[in-house]
Amino acid sequence: VNINNILADYLTQLSARTAAEVAGNVTGTDLTSFDVVYSINANATIIEGPSAGAAMAIATIAAIENKRIVEGAMITGTIEKDGSVNAVGGIKEKAIAAKESNAKIFIIPKAEYIRSYEQVKSCKNTDGLTYCEISYVPKQSDLNKELGIEVIQVKSIKEAIEHMVK
Repeated sequence: VNINNILADYLTQLSARTAAEVAGNVTGTDLTSFDVVYSINANATIIEGPSAGAAMAIATIAAIENKRIVEGAMITGTIEKDGSVNAVGGIKEKAIAAKESNAKIFIIPKAEYIRSYEQVKSCKNTDGLTYCEISYVPKQSDLNKELGIEVIQVKSIKEAIEHMVK
């Protein structure tokens, strides 16, 4: 992983290796005699976590097949050796960033719960005293409507390819 003065943790590097392995398996290409290099350019000093695994796998598959990534399509998700795309954190924040980058579709792992929280205040009177409690209750978000971006859920990299590689 070429990170250009950015510190990348071991999960990011492991995710890159897994992405290349999955891309080789999906395309039927033996990559053992190739160097697969991922260059990450970011306005950050540290990159950590496996969230870019699915994106790296998609990019590698497109390169191997000499195809293009669909313009305006973005993805987040960990990649597993079996090609499944799994959970990541910060879905809403990542969807906002995708929208701000002019994405038209944003692909996320299936069953990833897109939630925001609603403040609920409940009060009761007991013996002349008012007792109030504030809680935050999960509220299902519809990012399609909230942000004006199409959010697609996938279970596997093969499903993601259908939306991202042409």
